[in-house]
Amino acid sequence: MKRAFLFCPENDIALGRGCARFTPPRQAALLACYGAPLMWWLGDESDYVVVPEVVDEEYSLSLAEWERDVTLRIGAGPRVVTSLAGLDVGTLCPWGWSGYTANKWRDAGVNETVLDRNLPDLEKVRMLSHRRSATVINHLLAGLIDWGNFGQSAPAGAAEAATIGEVERYMQCNNRFYAKSPWSSSGRGVVCSDGVSPARMLERCAAVIREQGSVMLEPFYDKVLDFAMLFECNPDGNVCFHGYSQFYNARSTAYTGNLLVPDSEIIRNVATYIDISLLGEVRRSLESVLTGMLEGAYRGFLGVDMMVARASGGTFFLIPCVELNLRMTMGVVARAVSWRIPVDKGFMQINPGRPDGCPDSLDDNVVQLVPTNRYFNIQAVEG
Repeated sequence: MKRAFLFCPENDIALGRGCARFTPPRQAALLACYGAPLMWWLGDESDYVVVPEVVDEEYSLSLAEWERDVTLRIGAGPRVVTSLAGLDVGTLCPWGWSGYTANKWRDAGVNETVLDRNLPDLEKVRMLSHRRSATVINHLLAGLIDWGNFGQSAPAGAAEAATIGEVERYMQCNNRFYAKSPWSSSGRGVVCSDGVSPARMLERCAAVIREQGSVMLEPFYDKVLDFAMLFECNPDGNVCFHGYSQFYNARSTAYTGNLLVPDSEIIRNVATYIDISLLGEVRRSLESVLTGMLEGAYRGFLGVDMMVARASGGTFFLIPCVELNLRMTMGVVARAVSWRIPVDKGFMQINPGRPDGCPDSLDDNVVQLVPTNRYFNIQAVEG
């Protein structure tokens, strides 16, 4: 069955707004437009990748050149198209699902019967994409695993505040913390209390509560490692482990890149700090927990972001669910890239573009994962 892939990183914003039509912020719109070919790495030659109609002549030439280059260097991949009208497509694979994405498929010419067959329970997907799901998952894991056997306390998760009074009471007990919007994208919508006055922090939390109904409040951790477990929810409703992802965030918590290494390398990195058998316990428990939570309402990839943090005594502990990403993730893309570009060690990164749209490097060890443009480069770098 032929698949069609659609990149819509602005979908997380659409979930927060709860609307099927909206104008994304400029940066999100640019990433969706110029980053659309990133989905090429997830498919094969029988599939399609939907990209926007011609943006400008310069980009059209860059897209055609990029498609020729990756085909020569990597091999055949999905066909890049601007419309799916009249094409034989059976499975729709968007970055994430919402009413907004459903309309993006309609705009791309997808047959309504095909769309109906692929649509998940959109309202359930939206509610499970709320950041409170991370707290629910941590509480469930607390009861499934003997955390004391691994030398740490059971995970507690973030607190949810629906009033500014609840935020004030939380601030009285926590000098350093993060305030997070229930729905936001790639680390955005996250504010650290460091360097922000209490009055300003309350203002920002009040704004989030007005816009999204509540705000998530999370303790500040001395983080030493970000990583994720990736899963796939199959058509039968079962959630199965897919692999690991190790990623990096800027100080602002915005995503900057992924390691391109085998799972065994990521496991070794995590094992530097925690008992490796704990990972196995968490992985098996998450398959059960996620299968129960989703109840067959979603099909496709999802990721559970995790963190290793340093305790005050110098020991380390695992936070098994920082965030549930009920969608594809850059970690899923990184794994697909590493399969198509076999490297012992590499890095997938997002860099600023150049005004002339030229790539930053033409080295043999650099692969442009999307066509060059003046706004950003997404690259795979070996070594």
